[in-house]
Amino acid sequence: MVLVALLIDRWLYGSWTFPAYNYLYQVLFATDSMFGKNPWYDYLPLSLNWLGYSVGAIVILLTVDSCLRNPKSPAVWIFVLFTFVHCLLAHKELRFLFPAFYLLPILLSMSLPNYMYSHNTAYWQGALKKSVFIFCFILFSAKSIITTSCYASPDVNTFRVIKSLASANHPITLYCPYDIGYVMAHYYEFRFFKTAHITVKYYHTEEELNKAQLKAKNTFVLQWNDFTSVDKNPKLKKIFDSFTTVQESLLFRGSIWNRDRYRVYCLN
Repeated sequence: MVLVALLIDRWLYGSWTFPAYNYLYQVLFATDSMFGKNPWYDYLPLSLNWLGYSVGAIVILLTVDSCLRNPKSPAVWIFVLFTFVHCLLAHKELRFLFPAFYLLPILLSMSLPNYMYSHNTAYWQGALKKSVFIFCFILFSAKSIITTSCYASPDVNTFRVIKSLASANHPITLYCPYDIGYVMAHYYEFRFFKTAHITVKYYHTEEELNKAQLKAKNTFVLQWNDFTSVDKNPKLKKIFDSFTTVQESLLFRGSIWNRDRYRVYCLN
């Protein structure tokens, strides 16, 4: 597989390269600090945030238990070393650990049978273990249904909604937080506005937004991250929220960070 990947990389990149080494070098020695720094343990709350307190806690506990019970397993070596290296990085995002997630079914399966199907135990212990298994099955199924019934990334639906508000006969003005404006200017979100009839104005703080002259018709405000006082602005009415009540639930999604929540407001 490594050899096949090497040949494909040579074909598509146009030169001989080894992306695995390039990636390791970039994240360890050449990472730009412009994205901020996180503490070494940040992947724990990140996991709880994205998986939800219930599912996240179960996955983390079973994974740790599996690693402690199976220290000789190659899957454990790979998972622990891969995670350890990324804990050393200044900037942390859960997507950096995606390659390690392929090992989770193996790690969980090495832990679950010991709990769910052990023999020669008392009746109540067996019943408890099976009950835990049924609870996990129902919880994981609910989580899967919820996450597959909405956009994988909340910004996609948000920008789709914003673009649907504008047309040639109905141009709009959008007040946009500077941080997400920076992202739009450099990444894929900006394409939603390039051909749309939208005038984008940036604000850095909520105070700056509140002082803006929000009087023109067809004016909208995009709220991102943990801004909260915009909800109290009497001039603005919320018309879109990327989080549903179920998604916001502590069981299915944590609330440690609000950075991927988007809200759209219009002038009353």
